[in-house]
Amino acid sequence: MSLMGVVVLVGIADSNSILIVEFTRQLRAGGMAVREAVAMACRVRLRPVLMTSLATIIGLLPSCSSRESTRRSSSCVSTRRAERFFNCPRASMTSE
Repeated sequence: MSLMGVVVLVGIADSNSILIVEFTRQLRAGGMAVREAVAMACRVRLRPVLMTSLATIIGLLPSCSSRESTRRSSSCVSTRRAERFFNCPRASMTSE
């Protein structure tokens, strides 16, 4: 579960940085100075960055607050998939 959180965090940071850098490039192409373009891009793109981050966090809350039984059943499904992928015998599972 924590590895999935790290992947999501990296994805959010990446998409947010792309938003800011691309808008800064557009402002620079329009003839604005570097510092002014960066400051303007950060001010203008703050709202989309926050909305994207909050939407992702709110969307992930149900998976974070799931009960132990739900986690156990989803881990069994992923274990079965891994066993099929690696052609492991079914007897290696501890619980079903």
